[in-house]
Amino acid sequence: MLNCHLDWETRSSLPLGDVGLDVYLSHPSTEIIMANYAFGEGKVKRWEPHLDPRFPSDLEDALNDPFCIFHAWGATFERQVALKLLG
Repeated sequence: MLNCHLDWETRSSLPLGDVGLDVYLSHPSTEIIMANYAFGEGKVKRWEPHLDPRFPSDLEDALNDPFCIFHAWGATFERQVALKLLG
């Protein structure tokens, strides 16, 4: 079973605390600026779309793996970012 530690960083013209998560993530100005992730106890990897727009295949595979267990500090935020901004 695969374990993945995941942390998204986003930005938007809307303040998250004022508008709430759904409105924030639905706004066209909201974008992912960085993802930090690691598998198991492996090395932390970073994806920055402005430097390389290709989504990391290993992270894509993990997100599509129904048996992968994700660990995140703000799990609701991380899950909703993946669903709303990545599809």
